[in-house]
Amino acid sequence: MKKIILFLTFLITSCSLTGRNLVQENEFELAGGSKGEKVWKDELKMKRISWYQEMTMVFDVLMGEVSESSPFYNWFSTSEKVSLKRCEKSYLAIYYSSASEVISKKSFLKQAKAQGYDQFILNDFTSALKLHPQYIANSFQLYDVAILCSTSSLNSPLKVEFPNFSTISF
Repeated sequence: MKKIILFLTFLITSCSLTGRNLVQENEFELAGGSKGEKVWKDELKMKRISWYQEMTMVFDVLMGEVSESSPFYNWFSTSEKVSLKRCEKSYLAIYYSSASEVISKKSFLKQAKAQGYDQFILNDFTSALKLHPQYIANSFQLYDVAILCSTSSLNSPLKVEFPNFSTISF
């Protein structure tokens, strides 16, 4: 009898979640890395935001800053580092859309652009990320990688707004 009650409670609870749009915020850490002879155990900490329509994740973004003091900065090529030096504020963005008709990658980048952030493609950083053990484990092959760079000092955080979801600030 207890199993039936538990099963019915689970079923009723799961049905009540449908029809809602949810935004989930978490922390994500990329643990350790290497470049040439340099090996580190440091973590690249990022904020992970996932947008769900009913029970389906429709958009996911990991955002963080890679400072010059971070060992992950070694993954950038010389030209990528030159581009980063021009930024007053920059975010590493790893982002994914499972349903571009609901929330598209272009919509995300358009919002960043409207707030003063330009997109830089990171070929060398992305190549290093592809060889990291967490790349396959987290299905990052489905994600795009870029730097969102503002060349002017902005006093407000980067905000991401999608209709019928709560606003997120980075």
